[in-house]
Amino acid sequence: MNRTRNILLWGILTLFWTGLIFWFSLQPAAESASLSGGLLNQLLDWIYAVTTIRIPAENVHWLFRKTAHFGEFFLLGIFSGNMFFGIWKKVLPALLYGGGIAILDECLQFVTGEGRAMRVSDMLLDFFGVFCAVLLLLFMKRFRQTKKSR
Repeated sequence: MNRTRNILLWGILTLFWTGLIFWFSLQPAAESASLSGGLLNQLLDWIYAVTTIRIPAENVHWLFRKTAHFGEFFLLGIFSGNMFFGIWKKVLPALLYGGGIAILDECLQFVTGEGRAMRVSDMLLDFFGVFCAVLLLLFMKRFRQTKKSR
């Protein structure tokens, strides 16, 4: 029962997060830039308040957006990795799911139009986020198994 409950929980998180990724992709370019720009400005204001170092937003906006791409797909990898490990105990389904969502996400941006673009570099970055998350899950699993066997 516990295994089934865990798979269901990770499955719900996976579907919810996938929907959120697609929702972000449906935003017109102006809204997307406004959202990321607003979050970036809040972060930079906090950094300034803590360190008194002023960082111009235009210097780091591109990096911030790419980090967000990686981060949202890293979380997708954590969620889907836990779900698929619970079902099949294999890595490949989580990687295929994450890669498929990365491709669909960029295609969705392409058909949305309104200043959005489909970039292979973003697909690769998104997949790399999933890959890193799944790799982390594997390391954690092996670490727990090694710890149990001692």
